[in-house]
Amino acid sequence: MNTPTVLSGHPAPRQPATPFRHSSFVIRHSAFFALSLLFSLSIHPAPQLAWEARHNFGLPTRTNQVIAMTLDNAGDILIAGSQANASGDVGYAILKYSQTGTQLWARTYSSGPQANDQLRAMAVDGHGNVYVTGTSRTVKYDRDGVLQWVAPYGGRAVAVDSNEFTYVVGFQTNDFVTVKLAPEGTNVWLRTHDRPFGPDQAQAVALGPAGEVYVGGTVTWRIDRAGYYLKFALVKYDAGGNPLWVSPDFAPPGALHGSGQFYESEVRRIVVLDSERVYLAGDFVAGSAGDYVAGLFDNQVGTNIWYYSGLSAHADGGMTSMVVPPSGEIYMTGRLPSGFPTRILYRTLVLQTNGTLRWQSDFETVTSSYHQANGIALDTLGNVFVTGQSAYSYLWPPPSFDFLTIKYDNDGHELWTKRYNGPANGSDIAVGIAVTPDGGIFVAGTSANTNSGSDITLIKYVDIANIQWLPKGAVLLQFPATPGQSVRFQASTNLSTWQDIATVSASPEGIARYTDTAVSQIPHRFYRLAVP
Repeated sequence: MNTPTVLSGHPAPRQPATPFRHSSFVIRHSAFFALSLLFSLSIHPAPQLAWEARHNFGLPTRTNQVIAMTLDNAGDILIAGSQANASGDVGYAILKYSQTGTQLWARTYSSGPQANDQLRAMAVDGHGNVYVTGTSRTVKYDRDGVLQWVAPYGGRAVAVDSNEFTYVVGFQTNDFVTVKLAPEGTNVWLRTHDRPFGPDQAQAVALGPAGEVYVGGTVTWRIDRAGYYLKFALVKYDAGGNPLWVSPDFAPPGALHGSGQFYESEVRRIVVLDSERVYLAGDFVAGSAGDYVAGLFDNQVGTNIWYYSGLSAHADGGMTSMVVPPSGEIYMTGRLPSGFPTRILYRTLVLQTNGTLRWQSDFETVTSSYHQANGIALDTLGNVFVTGQSAYSYLWPPPSFDFLTIKYDNDGHELWTKRYNGPANGSDIAVGIAVTPDGGIFVAGTSANTNSGSDITLIKYVDIANIQWLPKGAVLLQFPATPGQSVRFQASTNLSTWQDIATVSASPEGIARYTDTAVSQIPHRFYRLAVP
């Protein structure tokens, strides 16, 4: 018996969004799927869209922006960003969804009339409490979205420990400043690390297992008429706020800055891997060049063990996101300008534990195009997932982005690409991605709507093979469906007469499955999924 192949089906028309408290929740699937026993084909199929959820707080003509997405310990999805209200003021926006796409709650925060509260970072603790910070305040919500406290620190990064102590950095632009807040939001301590030459700014924070606090950012090591000369630095405190060490400053060779470029370089992430190793990585812009920069530091004394610099010839390049698994390898993604006419491409790379490059992979389409990766995640098998924004033009016509998600194996081979173009055929920008142990792929971002506004958008992909051979000639059928929904699997040998072969309920992860044991007795068979 030959191995089967899937023949092309006829996709169902695009389903319009159904309003649900100013959100929409959409399920799409193909009208029928065919199985042939005549020849074989080996491919890596792209994932299928299981559902999408959209939200605009009842203001469809206003804009929304997503900054961060993460999963809490219960597996629920938290999305944070900024939204414009009916008066045009900008405030924080936080939403929580279950893995079935049900919105659990949505909250906004404004510091007052005519506010410009732009969210910059989010953290979630082990109890499901949510902490956000930005240009105005730091705010805590409990797991049900109930406001707990507001603290007067507009930070660039936030972290929280297992005892609900909160750490905020980056609320001053002239010094490294860090504040520790108690579970009720009151100050525990505030510390400043000052360099005498000029502006310094804390941009990232991470915590160690004994309550140690690691703060990274840019420091000025020289200033003259040409402007500021910047480097990266890392500071470690104990739980009581006592400084333990300050790392040596580091930057790509010959890295110089003018004062107008001060905010372009950024420490994006700090990862405390264990008691011996701390990683810092970011995007360093030096004159007319951009960089992926990463460094490994001795956790005991703060010395730099190695650092990596992937220099680009253009200032518009650089790393945007990083993940470090327990093995200690570094996975980074971002953007890289390349060639003429100008184009920007996804660049994803992996560093070995000694800082040497293991592999890198670039994604580009046509000349004069724009592709920027914004998020990266790994699954339990070590496959790499990146997501971001992709347009087929660079400057003219003005780029209209789609979500673009790519899966690589652990050696950097591209397995599939998947685009999402929202209902308005406008700009759709993905920011975050998460992959669950059961194979669910969640992507969050901002998507243009048909009212000239934009929605906070969450989509789920399922990376499954629709039709799989099993031992003894059986076939496993599995397709996206609404969790708990009753669906009918139908079969045909001629595409005109269809017979129900099973009625099943979709699993909690949104997949309808059925094993057909009768297929080995039939020369060829076609399948389709029907909703009662």
